[in-house]
Amino acid sequence: MQKSLLFIPGPVAVSEPVLAAMAKPLINHRGPEYARLLHSIAERMQSIFATTGDVLLLGASGTGSLEAAVTNMFGPGDTLLACPTGVFGERIATIAKMWGCTVEMLETPWGAGVDPEALAARLRADREKKITGILLTHNETSTAVQIDLGAMSRAIADHPAYVVVDSVSGLGASEFKMDEWKLDIVCAASQKALACPPGLAMVAVSPREEDKGERGAALLLRFTEAQGVFRQGRAALDAAAFGRFCTRRRDRPLRKGRAPERLGASRTLHRRASSSY
Repeated sequence: MQKSLLFIPGPVAVSEPVLAAMAKPLINHRGPEYARLLHSIAERMQSIFATTGDVLLLGASGTGSLEAAVTNMFGPGDTLLACPTGVFGERIATIAKMWGCTVEMLETPWGAGVDPEALAARLRADREKKITGILLTHNETSTAVQIDLGAMSRAIADHPAYVVVDSVSGLGASEFKMDEWKLDIVCAASQKALACPPGLAMVAVSPREEDKGERGAALLLRFTEAQGVFRQGRAALDAAAFGRFCTRRRDRPLRKGRAPERLGASRTLHRRASSSY
């Protein structure tokens, strides 16, 4: 097989064991073997999210996980505070608007991270607690900005709004503490730091969100899925594939709150690179 390297935000190049997992024979997608496969992926993902809550698996892109999260959590009558730092932060806000939510934007200049003080001030001003949801992008692919979720958590403090985080390009590459940071829904996908082909999305759900109850059924129904991608996801989580990947990158933390100068801040360039979810 000819080898090549992808120098794009994602999909990333994957290891041969992960590629080979796609070639295994199909199994009964409603049988016990497939159930064990799904449970094993979900259980391993819990440690990566750092949560004791459920991790739900979807045959979808990262955008699919965002849509599932928003449509199950919110609807007409909800007021959401979106905190975009680039294209994908704007995308989840657009999804919420299409679903009938009222979306207020906490504006941040492209190339900068969300200001925790600005977030805290806006939430303090919400004395009637009309804001029911907060939309955050952990690592914004289009601008190379990563926000400090710990600081965001402290800024949100005891405001009752549900916190939904897009960590499609952050999870697995950077420190993540879902439960400690009191995040309610975190969305991720396979084709970034998890080093798997695209097609497998993960939605981690906090116990508080489970108590809220579902608005829809996007996270609950299970259809015939792309078995090969799920098997590749399991292979990518195995020590031989995923363990070495994380070890190689943990000593190279991303710069929080701003884009590296070498990437510039060209909105046109970011728009061109924004189709990798």
